[in-house]
Amino acid sequence: MKKLIYTLALVLILNLAFNIQNSQAQWVRTSGPGGGNVNCFVVNGNDIYAGLDYSFNGGVYVSNDNGATWTGRGMQSSNIRALTFSGTYLFAASSSSGVYLSTNNGLNWFIANNGLSGQNVYYFAVNGTSIFAGTSSNGVYVSTNQGGSWTLSGLSGMDISAMISVGNSVFAGTPFNGLYRTTNNGISWTSVNTGLSSTFIMSLAASGSNLFVGAGNNVFISNNNGNSWTQTSVLSGSGTIYALAANGTNLLAGTQEQGFYRSTNNGASWTQSPCNKWVNTITFKGTVAFVGASLGYISNEGVYRSTNFGSSWDPSGITNQTVTSLTSNGSNVFAGNTKGVFLTTNNGVIWNAVNNGLLNLNVQCLTSGGNYTFAGTYDGGVYRTANNGGSWSSVNTGLISQNVTALIYNNGNLYAGTNGAGVFLSINNGDTWTGMNTGLTDMNIKSFAVSGSTILTGTQAGVFMSINNGGNWSPIGLASYYINALTINGGSIIASAGYNGLYRTTNNGVSWLTCGFSSQGVNTLISNGNKIFCGSGFMGVGYGIYMSTDYGQNWINRNQGLNTPSSVRSLLVANNYIFAGTDTQSVLRRDLADIIGIKNVSTEIPSAYSLSQNYPNPFNPTTKIRFDVGKFPSFGGVPEGRGGLVTLIIFDILGREIQTLVNERLQPGTYETTFDGSALSSGIYFYKLTSGDFTQTKRLTLIK
Repeated sequence: MKKLIYTLALVLILNLAFNIQNSQAQWVRTSGPGGGNVNCFVVNGNDIYAGLDYSFNGGVYVSNDNGATWTGRGMQSSNIRALTFSGTYLFAASSSSGVYLSTNNGLNWFIANNGLSGQNVYYFAVNGTSIFAGTSSNGVYVSTNQGGSWTLSGLSGMDISAMISVGNSVFAGTPFNGLYRTTNNGISWTSVNTGLSSTFIMSLAASGSNLFVGAGNNVFISNNNGNSWTQTSVLSGSGTIYALAANGTNLLAGTQEQGFYRSTNNGASWTQSPCNKWVNTITFKGTVAFVGASLGYISNEGVYRSTNFGSSWDPSGITNQTVTSLTSNGSNVFAGNTKGVFLTTNNGVIWNAVNNGLLNLNVQCLTSGGNYTFAGTYDGGVYRTANNGGSWSSVNTGLISQNVTALIYNNGNLYAGTNGAGVFLSINNGDTWTGMNTGLTDMNIKSFAVSGSTILTGTQAGVFMSINNGGNWSPIGLASYYINALTINGGSIIASAGYNGLYRTTNNGVSWLTCGFSSQGVNTLISNGNKIFCGSGFMGVGYGIYMSTDYGQNWINRNQGLNTPSSVRSLLVANNYIFAGTDTQSVLRRDLADIIGIKNVSTEIPSAYSLSQNYPNPFNPTTKIRFDVGKFPSFGGVPEGRGGLVTLIIFDILGREIQTLVNERLQPGTYETTFDGSALSSGIYFYKLTSGDFTQTKRLTLIK
């Protein structure tokens, strides 16, 4: 019995150790760029929680550093409309699936819908031990047992558009019937609209004895618990007041037409705030104000934060944006999307918008060269910065089309691909441009790749090559395909034909062979040394990041940590990291040595080949495998020390190949790689090292 207990304890300890280890060997979100459609906030102690719309990788997020960083708390497939705490219980309202409950601050969630069948819940209010839920079409429900069961409280058949609890009273706003109040825990509700000029109620706030309501286009105040209302100063030109927050005498009012208004005297006077966004929700955490904002139906702006009661606003990085392009200049990394250009100087710990002078924010492509960074925009042409985004200037002289879809810089030559006007070349960093379209039969440019004086371009009608810096172009194949990504690696050219998969040629297009991804849609390709990386997926379908070490013949999945489906739109290797721009998770980052999966761990040259026992063993889910590549003696004119082709392959107990960990030519040395068995069941597996005539096999055990 003691032996059994000891064994179980050992397994638990190993599980913990392995999971910690695995948490480091995966993709992680950087802190931005920020975005997402934020519907609601709730503050609990030092933490602020945000609820997001599922269409932009939503769910619940938490920050314990006043919005500097945010961590996901699940529910990504739900449209979170309201959040509240009742004691230590966290409740989340979904517009499509009712109420969820967490007893550990969002780490785990449980459905709490007993009595709420079929109801779309949009608002919460907590009064003592009672929790009130406002629905979209059937009034208010109440629970007196922490969500264990719900009963209809009142206002049956009404849409609830705002709720708040003040003292012993709970208020519920409606968009057509005005404001209601209960003072007896929901047994009865009374209309409290005296003095209101509109019954279109969309927001409520309270501070001390003052209660505020957004009614139509104006804010009203009551200091007698809603018995009567007085209009505050007129908000000139305002739209419907969709959000309110109060802190002392400071009052913030948000609209979805005219942005933000602020008052420092309980609404006696108002000034328009510089946060020109559609405002979905506002809250205060102490003296720090948070806003969930968007640009109408165009984009989702995420969280903005103000430390001076709304005088100025800064983005707070909930990371749910689409990032279409990446580049680096020195140690600086730039990301581009429909909100402009963002810069990080610390590998994604902090991102800042750098759009001064960038008059068109719809950035489609980025590249860097010399001391410059260039941005290609949709119908705004090319912009250039020489001070890392401190200021941008338009550089479009001679650029006939300003819909710039691709950029690449090579040895002083800057190429711009356009939609409809072909390729343009600048030899003076964008000051002037010249069309370079001789031999180019399709003018819709989608991608570039370059090696020396050879440049490739992908069009809507195949791949074209120039061997004289774009002076002349020749078609080299795939004419029936839309080529959205290209890379050159060794003597191979790899081309993405979207959902028609990847193609590879080793003879400059005389012949092409398929090399996978026929149903996933590859969006981006980059090369780093002898490695090729590709990013795939469309709207989260077939998503992933893959690596090839044999010029595209075989691909290894490198998706550890990509737990939320998100298509990969752009890739960049910089500062010993690989960065991935995604559809819904902004920028992800992973250690380059980790994703390559093999490290040279010793400067000494082994005298012979050998394969070590994996450690730890048993393992769950990752283990390390170390092996030696010995130096070859001189023979047949091949000098001493030349390595060989090395393969390291995992097999199951039936001898079926499970995964190829290594398949590349290695120089003599000691190497280490990591095997991840997350997708496998418990059992005995084997790993086999092969190089030339050398073969060695060992056993490893996965215990889950």
